[in-house]
Amino acid sequence: MLDIEKTVHAAAYLVEKAGGCLRRRQLCRLLYLCERTFLLLHGDSFTGDRIVATKDGPELEECQGILSASELHDPWSRWLEFGNEETVLSRKGTGNFSGTSVEEFDALSVADVKVLDQVFEQYGSLTREEFLDISPERQEPSGAASPIDLEALLMRHGKSPERARAIAEQVRETEAIREYLRQFT
Repeated sequence: MLDIEKTVHAAAYLVEKAGGCLRRRQLCRLLYLCERTFLLLHGDSFTGDRIVATKDGPELEECQGILSASELHDPWSRWLEFGNEETVLSRKGTGNFSGTSVEEFDALSVADVKVLDQVFEQYGSLTREEFLDISPERQEPSGAASPIDLEALLMRHGKSPERARAIAEQVRETEAIREYLRQFT
């Protein structure tokens, strides 16, 4: 299940790093790449969102739905707004991101910010074709989005079958615990 606050802060952080404006599709790609990078580095989910294959390549299912809607709702709308059908704007409107500010984006840990910075630096200006080239886990779905198996994704990026299975199991267990705890909040 999507960790909404953390995902909103991550999206806002990326938009700020881009100067206050980012194309919706680019933001979706960057959030996916943050998920994949965090999973590979830390053996855990970054956003809690489900990774799916679509005609546009792999993405995060709920994030894509939110960012392709006609308008943003709270808590997204506290941080971001749509400029038009193609862009997301920072509500801060600074356009000059001054660097890591965990205080402003308090749902993000230091490890989260490092992954966001790494992904933005490495992939911030990717075209659709370049994104598809670096996404061997993409699948050719037959119409609707289809889930990407975490174990297969991890193995495609160098994890042994045993390690991939252990990480995927840990992610499932963590998600089950988060889901259980949500009923008390």
